[in-house]
Amino acid sequence: MKKLSILIGLMLVVASGCDKVNSPCHEDDKTAALITDFPDSLAINEKYDLAVKFVLENSCGEFDSFDVAENGNTSDITVKTHYEGCNCDLELIERTNTYTIQKGAPGVYQFRFWVAENDWDTYSLTVYQ
Repeated sequence: MKKLSILIGLMLVVASGCDKVNSPCHEDDKTAALITDFPDSLAINEKYDLAVKFVLENSCGEFDSFDVAENGNTSDITVKTHYEGCNCDLELIERTNTYTIQKGAPGVYQFRFWVAENDWDTYSLTVYQ
């Protein structure tokens, strides 16, 4: 009887371990932004679709969103990514997504794109009438 209870206990441990292995793997992360065509100036309310390049770490990754924090005329922009799945090919995949710039008042604006911890690429934009 003692062997049976040990065997049942062992089977429960193995079964619960299998549930954890089969559970979905997911992670939210951020990745460095690469900007190659930032404009020098725009007219008030003119829209500019900025191509923002970034790299995914594996085949399970995808673009999630732009996280934007504004403080006066400065915008801090972080590319957010999402990874879903446990069986991913380890490869670097370059992607591009569009960030729309539009300002409704004249002035000089700073756009800071996250590159790494405590490291931002900064671009200036003059908005004119």
